[in-house]
Amino acid sequence: MNEEPIMESPPEATGASAEGEGRRMNEISRVANMFFSPGETFEDINRKPTWLIPLLIALVFSLAVGALFRAKVLTPEVFEQMTRQRMEEIMEKRGAQMSEEMMEQALKSSRITYRLWHVFTVGSTLLMLIVIAGVYFLVLLLLQAEAPFKKVFSVVTWSWMVYAVASGVIAAITLLLKSPETIDPLNLESIAATNLAAFLSRRETSPAVYSLASSLDIFSIWFLILLSIGFSKISKKVSVKKAAIAVFALWILYILGKAGFASFQGVA
Repeated sequence: MNEEPIMESPPEATGASAEGEGRRMNEISRVANMFFSPGETFEDINRKPTWLIPLLIALVFSLAVGALFRAKVLTPEVFEQMTRQRMEEIMEKRGAQMSEEMMEQALKSSRITYRLWHVFTVGSTLLMLIVIAGVYFLVLLLLQAEAPFKKVFSVVTWSWMVYAVASGVIAAITLLLKSPETIDPLNLESIAATNLAAFLSRRETSPAVYSLASSLDIFSIWFLILLSIGFSKISKKVSVKKAAIAVFALWILYILGKAGFASFQGVA
């Protein structure tokens, strides 16, 4: 007796696979969702890590706010006066005097820095993000997270984009509304009261205390929370709580070290 061939049904897509396909985001969707649904966005970033678009957005906001700040507050004349005052304060705290030749050399260097501020902004931002990603990549290795550097760098860059956009918008609005005379160019934190240093005088506060106060910033904490969420999404072995402990522990060590260095140098 001939047997009828058994027709096998094609395998159905698993729920996780179908859900993953349905939640794919383009870069524009990721930008918007980072502010409202970071967990879901980081899940998508885990599938396809990227960093160029958030980096460009962060740089655009940083450069735009920097240009506005220079136009309204930190003019070349103010910057030179600020540099002179800063050097005098440093030498006074060290119990030494600065010759006119040394002062002129310092002013010459400050003028070059002022003209090339956009180059320094781009270079320092990129270097900072690479260092942050490198440090947390090593930490995640110790936690056996098995997260490749590309994904860690992607999480850091997307999180920094949120920080740059949010803090940049607040700073820009404040600069447009405030009179330039009310903004202390030596105290950038006075632009917008997002950290405790905005309520302190840089000249009258000890460098260590001022450094700690400037680190307790709303947007910095937001950045750290996003890192914690992102690192938990790119590794199944690290929970949000475990990632947050690692992220905030390193941040505390950093701000304590920065405060100690400021106290040693005598300037915040």
